[in-house]
This record gives sequence, structure tokens and C-alpha cells, in this order.
Amino acid sequence: MKQLVILAGGKGTRLKERLGNLPKSMIQISGQPIVEHQIKLAKNSGFERILILSNAEHDRVMRDYVGSGEKWGVNILHQIEHSPLGTACAVLSAFKYLDDSFIVMCGDLVVDASLQRLAECHDKNQADVTIWVHRNDHPFDSTMVGLAEDQHVAIYLTPPHFFNGLASAGIFAMRKEAIKPWRDFEPPLDLANGLFPLMFLASCRLFGYQSDDFVKDVGTPERYDQIGAEWEQRKHDHQSHSA
Repeated sequence: MKQLVILAGGKGTRLKERLGNLPKSMIQISGQPIVEHQIKLAKNSGFERILILSNAEHDRVMRDYVGSGEKWGVNILHQIEHSPLGTACAVLSAFKYLDDSFIVMCGDLVVDASLQRLAECHDKNQADVTIWVHRNDHPFDSTMVGLAEDQHVAIYLTPPHFFNGLASAGIFAMRKEAIKPWRDFEPPLDLANGLFPLMFLASCRLFGYQSDDFVKDVGTPERYDQIGAEWEQRKHDHQSHSA
């Protein structure tokens, strides 16, 4: 597994005061857009093929900044969403560009971890979808996942709910053939709120990968400020340890 798909179509409505007219994945953390952090994460994890899914309004901004990925030593393709598709239909619309197995990452995530361990867990379980799960500080607006002893998904709850447990982190390993039956589904269809519940009901092989590594989403101004401060502290700590 060597392909990362970045969902960069989010408009960042709740972050409008910070973003202006930029897409959410272009908001800066420690002086670099989130999408650049994600590209570097992919490269460091051994993923050198990247597919960026963005909307028509922001596609030019994304292409101008990211380009073909040459400056990071990766190969980047761009797919444009001309009308609202939802995250699942956005991925399905790029079906011909997908590897047999790939990882999908929401475009508002700041991550300090390796994607390789998720890929290894996915392969080991021969899963159709593997959902990165963790405990976060906003469980009630997150998709919650209950895992059985063998780590297969036994409970899957989308908001609204009152369950406090393992939340979906917004990173997923997926098998291309497993999502093929939904290629012609009429949009919009999201991954977390649409496709995964359908796959769960269809008894597909959904598993969880539980990790406490640093995975944070910048969905609100408050989270953005907090994550920016945490990231700067982590960078300082890394520099101190390597000195």
C-alpha cells in the first residue's frame, strides 16, 4: 500500500474568520499549510503516490501551491469536485485512479505518526476498511466505534449520540474492490455517515486500528488555536531531544 488520498474539498465554514477564501486544508500550522504537513507525512511513511480531491472553487489554489509534488519527491494527482459529492462519492468518482488498497485522510487533520502501521493492520486483518480510532476531547460530535476482541467493528454510531468511547480519527485504509458496489450511488454520500454504515450493514470486513498517536482535526477556531500550540510544543520537544 503506497497511495494516500487527501480529502481537500472542505470549505472550512467554521474557520472562515481564519481562512478567508482559502480551502480548509490550506490553513497554516507552524508556518505551513496542513496539506503540506500531510504530504510530508505521506513521504515519511513511504507513500509516494498522492491523490488530492478538491472542489472546483479551490482547485486552482491547491494546484498552484502543491503542483505535481516534485518538490517533496512524491507524485500528486488532482481530482476536481464540480458539485457537492460528499466524501464517499468524491473517492468513488476517482475510482480509476485508486490503487488496489489505499489510505484516505481528511484534509483538516494534523498528524504526527506513521501511516505504515495502519497499512500493516489493514493487511493483517484482510479488511475491507480499517478505521483509525482513538479517544478525543469532542466525542459527542464524532463518529464512535466499538471494537470486538479481534478488532472488528461491532458498534458504529454517527452523531447525534451520547456514547463516549473510541472515535474515528478521520483516517481510513480501504480496499478498492470492497467499495466498488457503491460506485453508482447517487451523491451526496459521505464516508463516515453514509458509506461505512452501509458497508457495516452489508457485513463487510470493517476493522479498527487503535492508536494514541497525535491525530487532531482543526474543525473549529478553538481547536485550531489549541492544536497550533500543541504542535509548536511537540516541535520544540523533538528539537530538544535531538540536540
